[in-house]
Amino acid sequence: MIPLRIVSILASVAVLTYGLLTGSMPVVLTESIQIPFNAWRLYEMVRLIKDVERAADGDLSLDWLKPFGQSRRFAAGEVLFRKGDQAEEMFYVESGCFRIAELGIDVRPGAIVGELGLLSPGNLRTGTLVCVEPGVALGVA
Repeated sequence: MIPLRIVSILASVAVLTYGLLTGSMPVVLTESIQIPFNAWRLYEMVRLIKDVERAADGDLSLDWLKPFGQSRRFAAGEVLFRKGDQAEEMFYVESGCFRIAELGIDVRPGAIVGELGLLSPGNLRTGTLVCVEPGVALGVA
């Protein structure tokens, strides 16, 4: 999009020059209005790309969640929640391995699980979470 916006500005400058040389005031007026708008949109696009790059290079850890929850230890085979249960918290896996039983998906340290139950209609769990290897998960209500 950025190259297209630059081409648009250059084209507007060319048409503005043509309008000035031929004395066509409607063309001059139209292009005089379009150039600042296109320049502003180009500025916004460049700024957005820089912001996204800065965010991607930043700290992606979820350690900021720790003050909002409580860490709990789970033993292998322990069920954290079952499909259809009322969802009251989500979990941030700090250590160990957990599995979403219905899907066979392993949830490892650094992942968040259980948030969909908080967003689903009726706040019901959409799957069962079982501890596969002893671990610690931060429960955030």
